[in-house]
Amino acid sequence: MRPLHRCVVATGLLAGRPGSLGSYFSARARWADNISLLHMKLRRSRFGISRVIVATLCVSSCRLITGGSEAEPGLIIFYRDTASISAPDTVAANSRFEVRFPTYAGGCTRHIVRTEVTIRDHLVEIRPYNRNSGGDVCTSDLLILEHRAETYFSVAGTSIIRVVGEQRGGSSGSRNSAAQLERRIVVR
Repeated sequence: MRPLHRCVVATGLLAGRPGSLGSYFSARARWADNISLLHMKLRRSRFGISRVIVATLCVSSCRLITGGSEAEPGLIIFYRDTASISAPDTVAANSRFEVRFPTYAGGCTRHIVRTEVTIRDHLVEIRPYNRNSGGDVCTSDLLILEHRAETYFSVAGTSIIRVVGEQRGGSSGSRNSAAQLERRIVVR
């Protein structure tokens, strides 16, 4: 069950019957009918107004309870600043090593969620994700979040570490668009 759905069902429980008031909030297509049914229920209910107040508070606080946040690809290019990939120049085949790189954050984006690693013969693809709180009001600052990933290459030769994220600025203006950075290393 998704977090928002849990909140809607919980508000229905406050109305006296499981799912009753919650169904009013989730059925967008029948909104007008639901309002009139809700009004009739409130007139019949002894504690109707207090239940609506409690249900309204629960629905409005659902975002606080469930986090209201989402993972978004990390910004690896931010206007004139480009992240650099830190990794050894030469590694032994089948030996683990660490890759580090910064992502640009700030405002509503303040924490690392995860770093996904995909390993193929001569390519390691790394995708950083940061958490956006989805808040209505966010600070106007710039943070650097350092992602770390442990990886390896199983085949000797020249190999590529590719970081796939997003960029803001330049050709994308103030909107985010796809971006990738690469670093070549020698595998012995």
